[in-house]
Amino acid sequence: MSKFSDPNLQLLVLDQMWTDKLLPKFDKEKFYKQKLKREYSRAEDYNYEIDKKVLAALLAIELPATKLAKLNRIWYGGNEVHQVVWTNFDGQSEKFYVRSLDGIEACKNLESITFDPGVAFSDLSPLTSLAKLADLTLVGKPLANLQPLTELPKLKKLRIARKKGSKNDKMIAALMEKGVKVD
Repeated sequence: MSKFSDPNLQLLVLDQMWTDKLLPKFDKEKFYKQKLKREYSRAEDYNYEIDKKVLAALLAIELPATKLAKLNRIWYGGNEVHQVVWTNFDGQSEKFYVRSLDGIEACKNLESITFDPGVAFSDLSPLTSLAKLADLTLVGKPLANLQPLTELPKLKKLRIARKKGSKNDKMIAALMEKGVKVD
């Protein structure tokens, strides 16, 4: 089992496991009936905010290392897991933005990561262990240090919000020199 330092990243990984059929989807109605001993209702106020009990249950789901290693994609943007946690989530809040990538190393076979939007982290170093990562989109918070991206041997496509400056400009030039298409 892997632990992610950011619960929002853990939710995205769980969402992808549902999509890839590596884990069964969470049944919110069953959870309410069996664990909370009451009926779930779409009309209740708990649908208009993060349902803390559902969130805790989702974060307690074991994410086995063998299944994490099977993931080849993670993305942020219209994820089902967000609707499970906050039924009437409209995507207008930054509450589900990822603030840390720590733990992503367990998803060692990732080829594509897309956060569009969803970036609230600044440290890209956890990505350096993802030797197969070829396609990376990081939209949201402008990133100050792109150096870790130069350590990704398979990176071919990069879409990124970055702070302008000589250091980042040099990193982008180095990536382009390696054949990375940068948008």
